[in-house]
Amino acid sequence: MGTITIDVSARLNQPPNSTGWLSLSLANASSYIFTVNNFTTETTPPYGDPEGDDFSSIKITELPEDGSLELSGSAVTIDQEVSKSDLDNSLLIYISEQTNASEYLSKIGFTISDVGSGQFTSTSQYVYLTVSAEETNQAPSLSGEGEADIFVGQTFIFTPASLTTDLDPGYVDPENDLPLKLRIVSVPVFGELRLNNNLVEDGDEIDWQDIIDGNFKYENTSLADGDTEGFEFQISDAGSEQYSS
Repeated sequence: MGTITIDVSARLNQPPNSTGWLSLSLANASSYIFTVNNFTTETTPPYGDPEGDDFSSIKITELPEDGSLELSGSAVTIDQEVSKSDLDNSLLIYISEQTNASEYLSKIGFTISDVGSGQFTSTSQYVYLTVSAEETNQAPSLSGEGEADIFVGQTFIFTPASLTTDLDPGYVDPENDLPLKLRIVSVPVFGELRLNNNLVEDGDEIDWQDIIDGNFKYENTSLADGDTEGFEFQISDAGSEQYSS
């Protein structure tokens, strides 16, 4: 009778053998809450383990140069571990720069461990962050002309429409912000502009609410019948608070 002796040696549970990089695009002055999927199924390549063990935790090996990485509201440090539970509870957050004039790139280095071995991968992978530039709210454009017909000695009360949509072309704002103020560039010659019955002069600013309330008007004094005159003005918007050119 033949006999075969088989020596069976214990096999050490191995750390994960596959994990990859992740690329994220964020807006300026925003935050991003990391999830388990960010470090497993969404990486390139995805998480893999020789024994099929589940993901356990990550270890931060490199901090972002711009913005901040926080765990439970505190700044993360090098070699700090973040558990699956931390990620499930939305505790790991990246906060981008609050104001940046141009797009910037940053990255976060990490290694990953499994439930079976409890060991981390020897090589770091990275979360690459592309953060867009701060969006500058732009001033409105206003280059149109409008008209009003009145008799000599009469008064014309301006409305929001007469100073915006009734112009050709009308008031336009890139972000669709509402008007904030009107500024007088040059007053009329043969009449007077008045705000709450007070004389308006070159350079005066008028709150848009006063126009809505009907407090801004033109009073004709000496213009000959059939002649015309006018005045020039600029409008600022509520978003940028800048005046049209």
